[in-house]
Amino acid sequence: MRAVFVLFFKFLQTKSSNIETSQLITNHQTMKQLIILSSICVLFFNCENNKEIESIPKIQPIKVAIQPFQDFPQDITKEVQMAIDSMYDIESTILSPINLPKSAYYQPRNRYRADSLIRYLKREKPNEYDKVLGLTTADISTTKGSYVDFGIMGLGFCPGESCVGSIYRVKRGAKSRKQIISRFRKVTAHELGHNFGLKHCTYDVKCLMQSAKGKATTIDKADEILCVNCRKLIKNKLRK
Repeated sequence: MRAVFVLFFKFLQTKSSNIETSQLITNHQTMKQLIILSSICVLFFNCENNKEIESIPKIQPIKVAIQPFQDFPQDITKEVQMAIDSMYDIESTILSPINLPKSAYYQPRNRYRADSLIRYLKREKPNEYDKVLGLTTADISTTKGSYVDFGIMGLGFCPGESCVGSIYRVKRGAKSRKQIISRFRKVTAHELGHNFGLKHCTYDVKCLMQSAKGKATTIDKADEILCVNCRKLIKNKLRK
């Protein structure tokens, strides 16, 4: 492109040195040549610009799969989808329900190991999705400090590709179905936040990423929104 402009200006210099300005104006043949060459330069310039625009990779939103396990309520699944799509500006897809893996079942306490579930979800995640969120009505647990099997509401890799939320403990002490749904929207958005690399927030007590400390009542006090600090931390992680 630069070479075309160089030739164009050399052409002008040559014409200027050979004829007077008055002659240039009245010389129709010379003017015609200038117009044609100018048009060619503009055409090349536009083509080069279009190529540069086309070569810029499009920024794609993160794709999240929502994986309900057996018997999980469809209406709450939809609520979760609306919550995470709005919170993180992503494109989530609800997959067909599947059975809980037997390998994750912890018979002594009649519940499922959350760490096994998120490993399972990661392995089984369809390739077209970046992350997967599992939903279950079963009680789930993990090892926490001196507790070998500690009951929890959700768990997610931080950062990572999979997380899981259980509605089992979210229902405790709830006064209505509306309150249960509100709590669970926060739990699932919280665990997905861990997948994006967010740790428990110590900046704002109302932040969604505050640790619930195993209590459903703590969730009630949190807003369904990330604090300013967490939004800054996650801003560059929501596009690929």
